[in-house]
Amino acid sequence: MATPWPQWLINSFLSASQPQFATDESVFYGPYTRLLYHLFGVEGPFEISPQFQTRSDAIDIVALFVVELNKHPVFFIEVRPPGSFTLDSRRKQADEQMRDRFRDLRHALVTPRLPGISAFGTRLAFYEYVAATNSLTPRAIAPDDQFLTDVAPANRWDHDVLDANGTARVRQVVQDVIAMCQALGG
Repeated sequence: MATPWPQWLINSFLSASQPQFATDESVFYGPYTRLLYHLFGVEGPFEISPQFQTRSDAIDIVALFVVELNKHPVFFIEVRPPGSFTLDSRRKQADEQMRDRFRDLRHALVTPRLPGISAFGTRLAFYEYVAATNSLTPRAIAPDDQFLTDVAPANRWDHDVLDANGTARVRQVVQDVIAMCQALGG
């Protein structure tokens, strides 16, 4: 079982998870920033670069936290408000935007893989791009031209950053990233 997060970090996520903040992803900027600095440190070679992008077809602002090594992406988390998770269209947008992030970031890679996390509040979906095969998991689900296909099923976000399985998975991904970077001499 994974070591739980420190209480100060748990409290940060619990504070952001209050019902009155269900449609405000900005309350999660602090907890995810704290999480990334907790995992990657503040004195080492990694930098946390928050990026905020406004979608052209909506008033959405999407927060993207990119972990970089020497200005090259090695990991990222995209944060969305938890209240929109139940909407198929919002999960579809999240999935499409994750795929777009990988398309944009893959050209700057120095590592063989690039993991990413899509977060709806504390719910997490894990993605990974492998440079050698130019492949991205999980696989995209193609829409049907006649039927309403759920192209980003809710069970894709099957981990929670605050439960034991989510904690273990996040820690494992970060350990893998750090090991990849150390293998490069970073």
